[in-house]
Amino acid sequence: MKAIASLSLRQPPLLPRVGWTLYIASMVVPSSDLKEIGAEWFVSGPVHGISFLFSGTVTGFLVGVSLLAGVAANASLFVRVPVWTRIAAIVVPWSTYATFLVLGRPVDLEKAFSIPYFFPWAVGIALVNIAQIREEMAKSGV
Repeated sequence: MKAIASLSLRQPPLLPRVGWTLYIASMVVPSSDLKEIGAEWFVSGPVHGISFLFSGTVTGFLVGVSLLAGVAANASLFVRVPVWTRIAAIVVPWSTYATFLVLGRPVDLEKAFSIPYFFPWAVGIALVNIAQIREEMAKSGV
């Protein structure tokens, strides 16, 4: 009985705990102009992605794919996925961010930091996925 109690009191490892904390915090971090928070993009991202996807232009299609890939990175936190998908989920948010930066050329520092909720979101996703990859590798003996 004592072993069961100690298992329930054990804290999860630091890496996923920090990752989840950053991910959840990103939902309430405001934009630089204080007009939106990260959770708004969590909800509107798929709508914008689909809208761009079917905009009828090659650029719009690529932006739509990039936004939807960023949205799909969220799923890697909630469902079991292969390691290669976790690696993609670590990289994809940064390609989505790069797409955001080049939409309104020229890229300037003000625009680069106008969505501060992006950073805890992307880093949180990366840390949780890295922890999952490490756990899976440990289980498989790699």
